[in-house]
Amino acid sequence: MSLFITAHDIGVPSIERRVEIEWHTGESFPIANVESIDSIQADGDELDLIIRSFTTTHFTIPVSTNSRVQSWYGDIAKTICFYLKSYRSKA
Repeated sequence: MSLFITAHDIGVPSIERRVEIEWHTGESFPIANVESIDSIQADGDELDLIIRSFTTTHFTIPVSTNSRVQSWYGDIAKTICFYLKSYRSKA
C-alpha cells in the first residue's frame, strides 16, 4: 500500500502551493524538510511500520484499532516523517 504526504512548498517567495506525494517502504524519503508537512495518511506496510516503530518509543501516536487507514496532522505527522526519513529498508 502506501503513505500519502500532504505538504506545502514555497518555491517562489510569497507563493505557497500544496504538494501531495506517495511513499513506499524501501524508498528514499521524498521530503528533506519535514517542517513543510501538513498531514499524512498511511495503510498497509507503511502503516505497520509506523505502528511498530512508535510502540517501542517514548513518543506515542494516536491509532485507531478499527481502521485500516490512519491519518495524522501537524506535529504528529512531522514527528512520524522525521522518523521515516531515517528509515532504510531491511530487505
